[in-house]
Amino acid sequence: MYTTNLDLFYDEVIEYAEHLESAGVAVTLQTVPGAAHTFELFEKTEPSRLLFAHARGWLAIRLELQD
Repeated sequence: MYTTNLDLFYDEVIEYAEHLESAGVAVTLQTVPGAAHTFELFEKTEPSRLLFAHARGWLAIRLELQD
């Protein structure tokens, strides 16, 4: 999961992640500083590139664990 410190739904995302964790769900939460809601749609920006690189790395690790 990810959010930004400027996101309108920041508190809700944090709360949702906490609820999932308390229910036993493994959660990885990344907060992107200084980015607005839907920043990931602007794929040529540095915050977006970093987010997707992190997501690809996270996914690669999880997929390797399932082999």
